[in-house]
Amino acid sequence: MPTYDHRAVQRVRFAVETTFGADATGDVATNFFDLRAKPTVIERAPQTAPDETSVQRFHQQRDDVFGADHGSCVIEAYWTSQNTLATKSSQSKFLETVLGGYALPGTNSLSASGEAATGCVVSAGEGAQFDENSFVGVTVDGVVYPRLVATVTTDTLVWWPALPSAHATGSAILNAQNIFYDESVSKWLQILSEAAIDRGNIWLLSGCAGDLSMSLQRGGLVSWSSNVMGALHEHDDEIATPQGGGAIAAAAYVDSAPKWGNEGGCHFAPTTDSTLTLVRLAEIAIDFGIKWVEIPMPSGVEGIGEYYRDRGRKTITLTILKPASEGTHELYRDAMRAGTHYGVMFWLGATANNTSAIAARNCQIIKVEDTEVGGVNAQKVTVLAEENDRSTDQTTTQRRSPMVLGAL
Repeated sequence: MPTYDHRAVQRVRFAVETTFGADATGDVATNFFDLRAKPTVIERAPQTAPDETSVQRFHQQRDDVFGADHGSCVIEAYWTSQNTLATKSSQSKFLETVLGGYALPGTNSLSASGEAATGCVVSAGEGAQFDENSFVGVTVDGVVYPRLVATVTTDTLVWWPALPSAHATGSAILNAQNIFYDESVSKWLQILSEAAIDRGNIWLLSGCAGDLSMSLQRGGLVSWSSNVMGALHEHDDEIATPQGGGAIAAAAYVDSAPKWGNEGGCHFAPTTDSTLTLVRLAEIAIDFGIKWVEIPMPSGVEGIGEYYRDRGRKTITLTILKPASEGTHELYRDAMRAGTHYGVMFWLGATANNTSAIAARNCQIIKVEDTEVGGVNAQKVTVLAEENDRSTDQTTTQRRSPMVLGAL
């Protein structure tokens, strides 16, 4: 009786390339990482073109000519947290490659004095553990709340937005793994895909660049996706260390478990307002505006020298239910017309090592649409995430990054 491979029974790993398109399978155990990704497939897309040399008979055709062995795949992975502060998570490694920037400013610190909903003073000398436009986690009544550091003055931290209430003296101020935009850094990926039964169905996609988007509908598991394009696809018997000589090995997932989309919160208010303003969020969709330009190079990898970052529009769309009793149906439309910029912070989780967050501090409202959720009137608000102008200065890519992701 024949056997068949199930798409869900597979292993998908990635590596971060140090040289564009250079096979990293020489040391798979060191270079490749398991991501909490859903099943995927590497699409082999060799270029072809018809040979249009003239023919002498009506039905005569010449063979097509094959060109570069490009490829692509879609990586859809669950949005996880770090699971441990000291070790860069697999998700952080992947997303850093896509967005460009990563920072873990320092170790956790203690709140020593001046505790308030908007900030505190950490122990002497520990202010250096933090940076503006990076995430911290602060515990209030047993719940960890992610907040974005607005300013650091010696050992005094001010964060945004405010907490529900002041935290306790001596409580931990948790640092986060932060992913942000850095156009000066260009890194690339490799994707290694293995089927479980047909060990001849193993492929490597090298010289890869990917975009990034995220969509959440309340009540489900939250995931992000990246459409990855690659310069070269190779079969298992063409790579440095073929994997098909034995049975498929178990994946080593080091990130946290997937998260439901119904534990966390969403702040949405004018960026100048630090007061916590929680909205009734039914859905959020984020387009990180990641684009890449293919740099032609005949002596490169299948005719590609590398991919280079292009500019793109970064948008967030929030579907918000507003109680009719508030009488503020025109709030967002009025803000759009007035040019009032808003800030967005969305997070999931409530405990250390199991909380993820994303913030965009400086956003222009560009569209407000009426919609419905479960038969109830709602509004779909789209904002354009612009360079963060709320930091003390914009001298670093992190401080001016339009969006920041944090894993606590």
